[in-house]
Amino acid sequence: MTAHIVCVDDEQAVLDQLSAQLTRRFGATHRVECAESAEEALALIDEIFAGGDEVELVICDQVMPKMKGDRFLERVHVTRPRVMKILLTGQAGLDSAIYAINNAGLHCYIEKPWEVEDLNLAIENLLTQHRLRRELEQHHARLERRSRELHGLHDVGRALGSVLEPERILGLVAEAAGSLAGEPCAVVLQSGSRPVLWHGAAGLSESSRGDIETALVRCRAEGRSGSPPGVAPARMIALEHGRRLFGWLLLLEGAEPPLDTREFLAILAGQAAAALHHVELLEEQLRGERLSTIGRMIATIVHDFRNPMTAIKGYGSLLEEDLTAERRRQYARLIVEETDRMGGMIEEILEFTRGERAILRPRAVTVGALADAVERVVAPELKPRGVSFRRELAYEGELILDVDRLTRALLNFTTNALDAMPSGGVLTFTSRRADERVELALSDTGVGIPEELQPRLFEPFFTHGKPRGLGLGMSIARKI
Repeated sequence: MTAHIVCVDDEQAVLDQLSAQLTRRFGATHRVECAESAEEALALIDEIFAGGDEVELVICDQVMPKMKGDRFLERVHVTRPRVMKILLTGQAGLDSAIYAINNAGLHCYIEKPWEVEDLNLAIENLLTQHRLRRELEQHHARLERRSRELHGLHDVGRALGSVLEPERILGLVAEAAGSLAGEPCAVVLQSGSRPVLWHGAAGLSESSRGDIETALVRCRAEGRSGSPPGVAPARMIALEHGRRLFGWLLLLEGAEPPLDTREFLAILAGQAAAALHHVELLEEQLRGERLSTIGRMIATIVHDFRNPMTAIKGYGSLLEEDLTAERRRQYARLIVEETDRMGGMIEEILEFTRGERAILRPRAVTVGALADAVERVVAPELKPRGVSFRRELAYEGELILDVDRLTRALLNFTTNALDAMPSGGVLTFTSRRADERVELALSDTGVGIPEELQPRLFEPFFTHGKPRGLGLGMSIARKI
């Protein structure tokens, strides 16, 4: 970008003198331009800025045809307030200078004829002010950017603290790293015995990715740190917690990042490694708890089977009566549904104990049918508890989802809701459309959950104020 000084005077001799004087003194750093009228100067200034250059200083005469110097500087100040301004005049009056100071941000007023060194000194001071102001603004912008980045790191750290899936950790880290570095970043990591995960590896060949994965697995198996092959040390940051390596953050494009950027990326890498370490510790804890609670789970499973078994027994007894063919088909269908529900409950418990992900089988169902399924299952417990079931369906259309699993998830919520209303109350099933989503909700008029315990609702084995249960229902529902 070229810096310009624009001189404006209606006398060519004055312009020639200014151009020669300023080129001799400032030509090494600035280009001197001349205009014979205010109108010509305004067009010239716009052209310079449009071309990507900058006008740092304008020097103009006061007495010119059409637009006077003070009014011209006022126009410049409105559109280009950063431009430094000097007013030259041969008149003794100060009115024009005072007007320009008050309305045009005039920086200097010099009478004609001027002393060469006086004008040069004034210009040098103003150009220095302009440079210092620009550097200060740039420094302030850097500080603001770093402040935003620090706040961003804080937010990412908080988000990572609540994430339990390595895939989500990978996405958060890659996004934050790209924002800090100002370029796309690749992240490779491994947690536990899972396969190696990548994000943003499009810039790497398949063989390079394979070599890096092999090196990561080997370093983790040997319990040591290391570097990804084929990547310069200045372009990689290890995701380490203590002496435990989880992966690398790779900068694949552009120049090497400055020191402060690398420091921020190192903080981010440390946050990610700590989050992955937390995930591994939690998974180890859960594996131990799964093994130690299998015996206790049997009693809970038997209790949870009571409702569907009671329903099956009741419908089976009714089949012995003299019924119409349609009624027999209805009871037979209900027996099959309750049997499937028991099978689904067993499948969920086994998935949880093995740490497997649920396999969803989506199909179409209306919101009303979902509400029917929930009410039918909980109906035997409503009257003895003094609880009524209410529907508030603002949306009653079709949904595509795994009906069996979602129904079981909703039943886990209803069980908790019924336990929260020992003296009776109202259980409400609601639905509403929210943009492209449909929200389903179950609410009750029970005692509620203390605010300090709400963050732990979905933790496995966490219970509060319940006479029975292992605290797995909400955890299983969250997975669904």
